[in-house]
Amino acid sequence: MTDRITESDLDRAVSILSDLSGYEYGINKAYGGYKLVSKDGSVEISKRGTRREIYNQIRVAIEVIANNKEGE
Repeated sequence: MTDRITESDLDRAVSILSDLSGYEYGINKAYGGYKLVSKDGSVEISKRGTRREIYNQIRVAIEVIANNKEGE
């Protein structure tokens, strides 16, 4: 059984992504779904999905950025 992803998990992941990338991100919650957006909400980064789907997308972005920074 996998652990449930909470809004707190999403907020932590967004904070890590923002710190690594230098851009500010946020989570838009509506209609029972979530999506990654720019902090002011003007740019949609991901399509709407479940907490787990969005969390996984954020984790992939974090890994890509971290790996790129290691390679510099």
